[in-house]
Amino acid sequence: MLDTATADHGLPQSLTCMTVAGGAMPPAEVIRWSQRMAERDGRFVVMYGQTEATARIAYLPPDMAAQAPDAIGRAIPGGHLLLRGLTDNTITEPLREGELIYRGPNVMMGYAEDAEDLTRGHEIDELRTGDMAVAGEDGLFRITGRRSRMSKIAGLRVGHDALEQALAASNIEAAVWGDDAHIWVATGQPDEALRRHIARLAGIGSQHVRLLACAALPRRANGKINYPALKATAVPTDADTDLLTLFQQTFTGTRVRRSDSFQSLGGDSLQHVELSLALDQHFGGLPGEWEKRPISDLEGARAATGSSVPMPLLARLGYPRRGSRASNLLARLRRRRRNDHPSRHERCAAPLAFLVRR
Repeated sequence: MLDTATADHGLPQSLTCMTVAGGAMPPAEVIRWSQRMAERDGRFVVMYGQTEATARIAYLPPDMAAQAPDAIGRAIPGGHLLLRGLTDNTITEPLREGELIYRGPNVMMGYAEDAEDLTRGHEIDELRTGDMAVAGEDGLFRITGRRSRMSKIAGLRVGHDALEQALAASNIEAAVWGDDAHIWVATGQPDEALRRHIARLAGIGSQHVRLLACAALPRRANGKINYPALKATAVPTDADTDLLTLFQQTFTGTRVRRSDSFQSLGGDSLQHVELSLALDQHFGGLPGEWEKRPISDLEGARAATGSSVPMPLLARLGYPRRGSRASNLLARLRRRRRNDHPSRHERCAAPLAFLVRR
């Protein structure tokens, strides 16, 4: 819109400060407009905010736009930004992700439904933005995604926005969404190589990745991706029934043959969980000693009596050797079951995009 409006006559000579807010501007555009304003001794200010804080929470100092075009900056004067973890702990380490929290005099009093509610006065002293972010060593905050845009697959938390950013860093324009069973990715040229690439980025098996061919991503009037439109066109596919494929998807990047077994492939505890779930769905239970049996033998196998997995993460880990990865994972899962605290294996892919860009 700015390019069109200024195509004939350029920017007004009296314009010395330009601001942008209301939606994330691509980093390349931040650099371009920052340079354009600098050429006329002007300032270009990127701002971030929410309606509940009278629209402004953070700003990016104009002299830092070229070095940090992907950042929202620092808190506005009089305000304070911090990050909170999943257990409401305050995060102070650089580059560790958490929910962005804002405190300041411009935070709303609360939500009112009628005039009488206004007499209650202030009911909140901080705003939970719902945005996930990291703080860099430069003191600037960067948004990594929305708290609600996340899937939890086989115990791993995968941020949809972070995965989009990681793909963009590989020059792949894509839209990502999903649930706790699958990650859906809409892009122009979907193929098996891309599926494996996405699985590696997210840290999950490729059987959890669903691809949707989309020549041009649908967008709303404000330029943001229209996810509901994409979801409406996504057709669920049946689970893979070929055992070799199931093993190949679990051991992404490894050559898998019908003579291989889970044990011979050197599967770890997380791959054990992944493949247990897939085989349980395939057979309606788990064949006896399936970990030791080659794929060719499993192709004619049946589920052992009483082998269904109602609590797969616990039941199929069994009682591994003390001190092993599986033993440590089992202990954490048991603590989580008691305390409902996330285990360390519930990692989030959200910081991934930032690391890829570095």
